[in-house]
Amino acid sequence: MNQNTITKTKCVFYYKIIRYKMAFEYLYKEYLNVILLSTLGTKSILAESQSLGQNGYLKCSNGLLIQWGKHSGSTSPSVTIYLTESFLDADYIIQGSIIKDASDNNVYSALPIANPTKSSFKLDRNFSSTNTGVSSAKFNWIAIGRWK
Repeated sequence: MNQNTITKTKCVFYYKIIRYKMAFEYLYKEYLNVILLSTLGTKSILAESQSLGQNGYLKCSNGLLIQWGKHSGSTSPSVTIYLTESFLDADYIIQGSIIKDASDNNVYSALPIANPTKSSFKLDRNFSSTNTGVSSAKFNWIAIGRWK
């Protein structure tokens, strides 16, 4: 081998080393970016799906499900609410609140009845004033639990 061939071979060899080093550094930086983004991404809660109307829900990536609604009232003692999205099980929280006129002096309660299902629950509405009885008042409700 002559000197020119050896020099040329060394240059090609060093050139390949530099290219591999640059490629390695690029991949290493991309790998760190993926790790950092993944780590940051798993600590945030993202909306999986949602319906933000009067009767709606928010389904989150961490398994949280919040549903809400407004009922126009009825004369039956209890009202069955059918949920848009099913919960994982029947172990979720339900809260109701009566909507009444400003001139109404009655005291109301809107209480969930025991044994809800994954996709529905019953709400009982009562009132108390000089008499007691079943209310036909409008009410709002909210249910919070897990979907996964």
